[in-house]
Amino acid sequence: MRLFFTILLLFVISSFAIYTQNTSVTGTITDAQTGDPVAGVNIRIDAVSKIFTSDENGRYKIDIFPGEYVIRLKLMGYETLVSTVNITNADTEFDFVLTPDPVLMGQGVTVTSTKAPVMRSNIETSVPVDIIDAQEIQESGKRELSQVLMTLVPSFISERQTFSDATDHIDPATLRSLGPDQVLVLVNGKRRHTTSLVNVTPIIGRGSVGTDLNAIPVSSIERIEILRDGASAQYGSDAIAGVINIIIKDDPQSASITATAGQTIENDGQHLTVGTNFGFDLFEEGFVNVTLEGRRREATNRADEYTGLIYRTPGQDGLSFEENLALDNQIIANRGLTRSDFNLRVGNSAQTNGAVFINAEIPVSDVSKFYAFGGINYRESRAAGYYRYPNDARNNVNIYPDGFLPFMHPRVYDNSYTFGFKTQRSAWNIDLSNSFGSNRIDYFVENSLNRAYGDNSPTSFYCGTTDFSQNTVNLDLSRDFGEILNLNSFVVSFGGEFRYENYQIIQGEESSWGYAPEFEDSTYAYGAQVFPGYRPENAVDKSRQSGAAYLELTSDITDKLLISAAGRFESYSDFGNSLTGKIAGRYRFFDMFMLRASASTGFRAPSLHQQYYSSVSTVFYPFGADGSYIPFDVATVRNDSRIAQAFGIGNLQEETSRNLTAGFTSKITKNTTLTVDAYQIDIDDRIVLSGFFAPLLSEEIAEILKDIDIADAAQFFSNAINTRTRGIDVILTHSMYFGNHSLGLTGAVNINETEIVGDIKLPENIEEEGQKLTLFNREEQGRLTKGQPQNKIVLSLNYKFKDFGLDLRTVRYGEVTHLVDAKNDKEEYYLDQTYAAKWVTDLELSYNIFGSTRIFAGANNLLNVYPDKNIPEKQDSGRFPYNTAVTQFGFMGTYYYAGLNVNL
Repeated sequence: MRLFFTILLLFVISSFAIYTQNTSVTGTITDAQTGDPVAGVNIRIDAVSKIFTSDENGRYKIDIFPGEYVIRLKLMGYETLVSTVNITNADTEFDFVLTPDPVLMGQGVTVTSTKAPVMRSNIETSVPVDIIDAQEIQESGKRELSQVLMTLVPSFISERQTFSDATDHIDPATLRSLGPDQVLVLVNGKRRHTTSLVNVTPIIGRGSVGTDLNAIPVSSIERIEILRDGASAQYGSDAIAGVINIIIKDDPQSASITATAGQTIENDGQHLTVGTNFGFDLFEEGFVNVTLEGRRREATNRADEYTGLIYRTPGQDGLSFEENLALDNQIIANRGLTRSDFNLRVGNSAQTNGAVFINAEIPVSDVSKFYAFGGINYRESRAAGYYRYPNDARNNVNIYPDGFLPFMHPRVYDNSYTFGFKTQRSAWNIDLSNSFGSNRIDYFVENSLNRAYGDNSPTSFYCGTTDFSQNTVNLDLSRDFGEILNLNSFVVSFGGEFRYENYQIIQGEESSWGYAPEFEDSTYAYGAQVFPGYRPENAVDKSRQSGAAYLELTSDITDKLLISAAGRFESYSDFGNSLTGKIAGRYRFFDMFMLRASASTGFRAPSLHQQYYSSVSTVFYPFGADGSYIPFDVATVRNDSRIAQAFGIGNLQEETSRNLTAGFTSKITKNTTLTVDAYQIDIDDRIVLSGFFAPLLSEEIAEILKDIDIADAAQFFSNAINTRTRGIDVILTHSMYFGNHSLGLTGAVNINETEIVGDIKLPENIEEEGQKLTLFNREEQGRLTKGQPQNKIVLSLNYKFKDFGLDLRTVRYGEVTHLVDAKNDKEEYYLDQTYAAKWVTDLELSYNIFGSTRIFAGANNLLNVYPDKNIPEKQDSGRFPYNTAVTQFGFMGTYYYAGLNVNL
């Protein structure tokens, strides 16, 4: 806390300091081939923290003290220009010329629009592409990548989860309201691995396997490219919603340190991030760029005081609830406790995170180079489960006389390495690479017990491990035949990919899942409370291979017409083959109006996790006699298990998709651009995690589940539904330059709607019509169609005056609806609720002092906006004031922060 206010005080003082520059440096930056001015060039000066940018006329202006400096000019698609300039007391003008990169080969925007080495701005591409540079990331006020994108990208949603088992520790992320596993993540254009985590709890993305974006340190990122269009024909599985490509910094001379500290308005959630990025030359022409980053985040809690019974039980001694509550309060007081001692912890988990990322390159000729990049990330996380009160049958009063609050404490290891070689031979660009990635999670439980061990139960457990690894070999070739064919461009790209994947579950120690012999026939649930360990029958070690070949043609047939087409054949060892295709085009009527459209097919292979994951987990539903939430132990069973086969569940098949996108772009003025893109995404045989099939549903199901003695119900994966998602993205940007002032304005909107098309597909042996709602019940349907905002608006303002900066952003998150079936001993009823749309505003102020130091302070959710509270019937006696099952924007309130960035 002292650190926070110290940094804040330093910021306030420096904001009023008189910082006098003695001279100005101005000039024009042009293209070496065309002579045209180049806008948007990042201009960096050694030991100066501020990044300068050329305007629409290629002009720039820098106020600085006299002296000798190394100046670097960088823009994707061009060679980085490094020059030493001597600045005198007199105003100086330096003009620079940038040369297009002859070994571009996939760098820049084209990584997420085409594999061809042709540079285009985001209003000239045939499909919608967003570009977020390092400065936007730095000024977003967020230090985790998923939160950066949540703030800046309208079609992206990722919120920290709570009360969701292991998903508390790895944030699921969605694009265009599709699943976390329906968006492909690349790093420097290479496929990144997914996590080993399967989201099996009732949250957004239930049943999916996503990518841990927060394993990539924000300090390492040069820019982010987001392709909002299906791209399976170019990149294969998972690219149904689009592609997120993260470009890692490659500056060989940078050296900077960034530190940020903050906390919430409720005096919790203290957050400290320290990162450093530096580079150095390797041999004569090569470089190494290194990022080190550490984060510490304390937990938050927004649970209200528990109002239920703690020591007494409903109806005990024939007394009313009020009479038992009075006796309960007396017991609490006699034990020297308060009701607050029994509260839940509903909020963000505590986390400690450390990461190292490296990007390196060694040229071996003018057109050839070796490259390597990757990193390691280690995370420890701690999140609470449900309080087991003294009156809870799952408690053992001989171990915990006042009950206990169990904690999950996983350790996450995430590693990735890519090595490759790029060259140019006979005008062909060639890229050969090998990428390896892995994600391992060791699950630990603390302050808990296994009721089936009686008084001899341990209180801490190792509950097992999940591990996923992926190795990908890529060969990409491309060549521009435009000159030969007398066209502006005609780029042919083709290549192949071989991928090997392995998924493992390692059983936990016996005490985490077993039982003492004397408790074999008891009604006690076996396993560590909050997260039962993986049992021997859950252990698995499965692998698969896939091979792919693709061809892509892209041509600027005229100055006005751009057309591209792609096809990809992919073969998997475990489910078969897939053939996908794509065609896209853009026609420029004039700069103020360009039409673009695309049509494609896509697919997503069922993950190894979805095919082979099995476990027992505890979930809570409002099924108590008084409407309270009660625990259910649910077994997730594999599709090749006896239970799944008895239901008639076959092997999982791939999801297939059809994507249509159409829109227009416009450069309204030199400083104003507009893009409008409508889309429709149809997905067939979508893989979902079923509802809970319990013996009480029917005699038929009871017979199938007759020997499922480790759980109260079973669930499984199934290609159960078809969906259609329709939406529109609108992005308007405007920039102004006047004297020493610059102003950037952005308005971005995403509107989308998902519906389930046709009937739910029942398993072969379940013919009862009523079981459709068990296979994919109302709550799951609502989570898919109404559980994320169906509209999101981002309005941002960026203002700079000399060394002062102001960033103001407000985001409107549309309403969400939670559909809940509940029942008590008398009836079934609904607890449906719609949560209203809300505006969330962020503000950051910054100031550059002494040229080399940027100091900043700000507030996320400045106005302390919270989502609507749950209706009383869903608050579970005060334990859940806010909804944890559907995603809007979280419920942590205002977060204040301050920090500094120092260029060394």
